[in-house]
Amino acid sequence: QITARRVNSHMEIAVSDTGSGISEDFLPFVFDRFRQADSSHTRRHGGLGLGLSIVKQITELHGGSVKVNSPGEGQGATFIITLPLALSYIHASEIPTSSDRSSFKESARPEWC
Repeated sequence: QITARRVNSHMEIAVSDTGSGISEDFLPFVFDRFRQADSSHTRRHGGLGLGLSIVKQITELHGGSVKVNSPGEGQGATFIITLPLALSYIHASEIPTSSDRSSFKESARPEWC
Protein backbone atom coordinates (compact mmCIF):
# COMPACT_ATOMS: atom_id res chain seq x y z
CA GLN A 1 0.00 0.00 0.00
CA ILE A 2 1.30 3.45 -0.91
CA THR A 3 -0.08 6.64 0.60
CA ALA A 4 0.92 10.26 0.20
CA ARG A 5 -0.21 13.19 2.28
CA ARG A 6 0.79 16.73 3.03
CA VAL A 7 1.94 17.37 6.58
CA ASN A 8 2.47 21.10 7.13
CA SER A 9 5.32 22.08 4.79
CA HIS A 10 6.29 18.49 3.94
CA MET A 11 5.07 15.63 1.79
CA GLU A 12 4.93 12.25 3.51
CA ILE A 13 5.02 9.11 1.39
CA ALA A 14 4.43 5.80 3.15
CA VAL A 15 4.99 2.38 1.60
CA SER A 16 3.59 -0.54 3.61
CA ASP A 17 3.61 -4.25 2.93
CA THR A 18 2.58 -7.47 4.64
CA GLY A 19 5.79 -9.27 3.69
CA SER A 20 8.54 -10.85 5.74
CA GLY A 21 8.97 -7.87 8.06
CA ILE A 22 12.11 -6.81 9.89
CA SER A 23 13.29 -8.08 13.24
CA GLU A 24 13.62 -5.55 16.06
CA ASP A 25 17.35 -6.35 16.29
CA PHE A 26 17.95 -5.43 12.63
CA LEU A 27 15.84 -2.23 12.44
CA PRO A 28 18.72 0.10 13.47
CA PHE A 29 20.86 -1.28 10.61
CA VAL A 30 18.33 -1.49 7.78
CA PHE A 31 19.76 1.57 5.94
CA ASP A 32 23.42 0.53 6.31
CA ARG A 33 25.30 -0.26 3.10
CA PHE A 34 25.97 -3.92 2.36
CA ARG A 35 24.02 -4.93 5.47
CA GLN A 36 21.40 -7.65 5.24
CA ALA A 37 19.32 -9.34 7.92
CA ASP A 38 20.26 -12.72 6.47
CA SER A 39 23.90 -12.65 5.41
CA SER A 40 24.27 -16.42 5.07
CA HIS A 41 25.25 -18.01 1.76
CA THR A 42 21.96 -19.92 1.67
CA ARG A 43 19.69 -16.88 2.05
CA ARG A 44 16.43 -16.88 0.10
CA HIS A 45 16.67 -13.30 -1.21
CA GLY A 46 19.42 -11.84 -3.40
CA GLY A 47 20.82 -8.36 -3.58
CA LEU A 48 23.80 -6.49 -2.25
CA GLY A 49 22.17 -4.58 0.58
CA LEU A 50 22.45 -1.23 -1.21
CA GLY A 51 18.86 -0.34 -2.17
CA LEU A 52 17.68 1.16 1.10
CA SER A 53 20.95 3.01 1.70
CA ILE A 54 20.56 4.61 -1.74
CA VAL A 55 16.97 5.58 -0.94
CA LYS A 56 18.15 7.20 2.29
CA GLN A 57 20.98 9.09 0.59
CA ILE A 58 18.80 10.46 -2.23
CA THR A 59 16.05 11.43 0.22
CA GLU A 60 18.51 13.29 2.44
CA LEU A 61 20.05 15.05 -0.57
CA HIS A 62 16.58 16.47 -1.23
CA GLY A 63 16.32 17.71 2.37
CA GLY A 64 14.13 14.87 3.56
CA SER A 65 14.29 11.87 5.82
CA VAL A 66 13.31 8.21 5.72
CA LYS A 67 12.38 5.88 8.55
CA VAL A 68 11.10 2.34 8.91
CA ASN A 69 8.68 0.64 11.27
CA SER A 70 8.02 -3.08 11.54
CA PRO A 71 6.15 -4.99 14.22
CA GLY A 72 8.55 -7.90 13.62
CA GLU A 73 9.34 -10.80 11.35
CA GLY A 74 6.43 -12.06 9.29
CA GLN A 75 4.39 -8.93 10.01
CA GLY A 76 5.38 -6.57 7.18
CA ALA A 77 7.04 -3.18 7.29
CA THR A 78 6.30 0.48 6.63
CA PHE A 79 8.81 2.90 5.14
CA ILE A 80 8.03 6.61 5.50
CA ILE A 81 9.76 9.22 3.34
CA THR A 82 9.33 12.87 4.30
CA LEU A 83 10.28 15.55 1.76
CA PRO A 84 10.03 19.34 2.05
CA LEU A 85 7.60 21.07 -0.27
CA ALA A 86 9.10 23.89 -2.31
CA LEU A 87 7.30 27.18 -1.99
CA SER A 88 6.89 29.31 -5.07
CA TYR A 89 6.27 33.02 -4.86
CA ILE A 90 5.05 35.17 -7.74
CA HIS A 91 5.82 38.84 -7.57
CA ALA A 92 2.80 41.06 -8.32
CA SER A 93 4.59 42.50 -11.37
CA GLU A 94 4.69 39.00 -12.91
CA ILE A 95 0.89 38.59 -12.95
CA PRO A 96 -0.46 39.49 -16.41
CA THR A 97 -3.10 42.18 -16.72
CA SER A 98 -5.89 42.11 -19.29
CA SER A 99 -3.90 44.49 -21.55
CA ASP A 100 -0.89 42.19 -21.81
CA ARG A 101 -2.66 38.82 -21.93
CA SER A 102 -1.78 38.17 -25.56
CA SER A 103 1.92 38.69 -24.89
CA PHE A 104 1.67 36.54 -21.77
CA LYS A 105 0.16 33.66 -23.73
CA GLU A 106 2.90 33.93 -26.31
CA SER A 107 5.73 34.07 -23.77
CA ALA A 108 4.25 31.26 -21.66
CA ARG A 109 4.02 28.93 -24.64
CA PRO A 110 6.63 26.16 -24.58
CA GLU A 111 9.20 26.23 -27.36
CA TRP A 112 7.99 22.90 -28.77
CA CYS A 113 4.52 24.33 -29.61
